[in-house]
Amino acid sequence: MNWDTILTNVWGAVNSPFGIGILAAVVLWVLNRLYAKKPQWKKYEGTIIAAVKLAEKQIPDDTPNKAAAKLDAALRYVLNVHREVENRRATAQEVAAIREGIQIVHANLETGGALATAVKTACILLLACCLAFSGSGCTTVVVSPGAGPVNVGATSSLVTTEGQETDSRQAPATQPMEDVDDANPH
Repeated sequence: MNWDTILTNVWGAVNSPFGIGILAAVVLWVLNRLYAKKPQWKKYEGTIIAAVKLAEKQIPDDTPNKAAAKLDAALRYVLNVHREVENRRATAQEVAAIREGIQIVHANLETGGALATAVKTACILLLACCLAFSGSGCTTVVVSPGAGPVNVGATSSLVTTEGQETDSRQAPATQPMEDVDDANPH
């Protein structure tokens, strides 16, 4: 076999649907290996959440520079847990990563809390509107030219200006539609 035959067979295999699928799987596997590195603080995310909530309760709002005090309290808590788990003190790089994680988690908790409150409020308003409309019988009033109101609900009828009741699916025979003059809106 020569190189031309080998390259032609390899190209034919790679250019098949099966070959393209295998090639895509290999590329995705390599990309996941490169980009799937989690930050160092991710393994302490639960502890960070607890530390942020604890710091929110411990540090009063009237404390001067309360944001730094809350960050410091949460950092001390997480570093104590880190020391217990790892049996050593955290390096400067780990402290910086944990501090960054605390700030990210705190921002997510604040945003999540605000969004959750807005969603709850919207759901309550929607429920109130649904209850209000269902309690009123969901009647809709439609006004058509030359006819009175049409009540769309349990009965489907059209009351014409003469007071005769006809089926709403039929055009009223008593009141023909008049041409509307666009130039004169009266």
